[in-house]
Order: sequence, then structure tokens, then C-alpha cells
Amino acid sequence: MSMLLLQSPLTQSKRSETLEPLLDSALYSYTARSSAPYCSLRTILLAIELLTLKGGSAPDDAVKWATKALSSGSLGDIGTCLLVERIASCYKVMFPRRRRKMALWSMLACESWSGVGCKVFAVKCLKDAVRVYTNVQGMDRIHAHLSSLMENLGVKQNDNEEKEEEVVDMQEAEELPQQLQSQQETAQTQEEQPDKIELVASSS
Repeated sequence: MSMLLLQSPLTQSKRSETLEPLLDSALYSYTARSSAPYCSLRTILLAIELLTLKGGSAPDDAVKWATKALSSGSLGDIGTCLLVERIASCYKVMFPRRRRKMALWSMLACESWSGVGCKVFAVKCLKDAVRVYTNVQGMDRIHAHLSSLMENLGVKQNDNEEKEEEVVDMQEAEELPQQLQSQQETAQTQEEQPDKIELVASSS
């Protein structure tokens, strides 16, 4: 975990040669020696989140550990839904390089959430899948399956169409506070200039 918390980037070789053996050793110790599957699962989840934040090709490793956690069978229904959706989020970080995988896991997450009766989360995942598969040709069976999911959830096609003006660019969102601050400073300087002129006039 300390290695993942460092701000320095982790290369593919360092992750495969150093990080993976350490995580495997920790999981084996928690599961086999300490009989603490909860600690083992917590270690995997922390590794998934930290690898996702690293960016680059690290989210691919996060997906690998997430699938290992899914295969453990100790998550429960809600935990499985959350982890399947998290795998889709890992691929979403690498969009558009992994857009089809993101759409596939979003569709699987929609099915998982629908199975436990959480319609709001299911619709959210369904929209991510439809947004990608709508523009992909030759996917008739997937399109039919998506239509079936939309019908079961009561979602119309128009509900998945997002207007371009509603999509906020992250860079513009980050620059907005700086622009507001610069405008406030400009207005403040303009208000101070008449005071300075009055002081100069009175002194003369």
C-alpha cells in the first residue's frame, strides 16, 4: 500500500516484479494463515482504487485484481454489483481506448443492479453502455439485449441522449474558479483606483 501511495509513477515492470508478489503474499497471509478473508478483501479493494488513480496502464491491473476478488465468492449480492460497476469505472478512466470493455462491464453492472432491485444504479450503468454501443455496427445481439434491458427498466431511447451543451469539460470546470478570482481581483483594483486619485488630489 505504501508503494501505491507514493506520487511517483509505477512502471509496468515494477508493478509485475514488485507489487504483485507483495499483494499475493498479503492475500495468502490473510486468507490461509490468519483466516481473515475480510482483511484480504479490504487489501484488494484498496489496491484497486489506488491503481485506478495511477492512470496509464495501471487500471488494467486494477481490473485484474477486481476479477480476482469477484472469483473469491465472498462479496454478496450488493458487493458483487459494486465491484462489477467499479470494473466498468476502471475502463472508463482509460476511455476511449477501452470504451467497448467499459460498455460491456456497464451492461453487466446494469444486469447485476437489476437483479437486486436497484433501478437507479441500473439505469446509470445502462446509459453508459448505450452511449457506446449505439454507434457500433454489427452488434445486433447486444443491441437487442440492451433494448430488452431498457424495456424492463422502463427507459426510453430519448432518455439516453445527452445534449452537448450539458457536457461540461473538466478543464473548463477547473479553470472557472481561477477566472472568477481574476475577475474579482480586477474589480477590486478598479474600485481602489478612484480612492488613490482622490488621495493624490487632496494632497496636492
